[in-house]
Amino acid sequence: MRATVETSRQGLRAIVHTEQIAAAKKEDLELDNRKVLITRGHDLNATVGIIYREFARRPDQTGESFKFSKEKRGLIEIDPLWKQPRRLTTKAMGEYIESWFARCELVSVSGREVLILVDKLPAMFCHVLQQSKWLAPNAEFFVWAD
Repeated sequence: MRATVETSRQGLRAIVHTEQIAAAKKEDLELDNRKVLITRGHDLNATVGIIYREFARRPDQTGESFKFSKEKRGLIEIDPLWKQPRRLTTKAMGEYIESWFARCELVSVSGREVLILVDKLPAMFCHVLQQSKWLAPNAEFFVWAD
């Protein structure tokens, strides 16, 4: 489903239709050919699962698939310059997420849910994503490098 964006007088861009908000929660809403990702105000388990499934589905900068590494304790990519595996940094993870998803926050306004489009990820969001408690449930989507 395609998202319809409305702009307020203050310049906020929002998705206000309830069926589109429900579609976004089910990972079925697109904006500008990118999936809508709810980064705040929604179930974090679901959001993390969406992100890790996308990392499993897409290639890194060199065209290789992302892998998990026990040695590096997390998700790894191939360094484009040195052609060696390296741990995916929080900065690189944020850049991938920002290029693959349209980010928004779920808020309640006058008793209604609204998705507010945001330009960047919340502070510490990628640090939270790389915590070990999120890695184990999503490991099944990846090949192990070691």
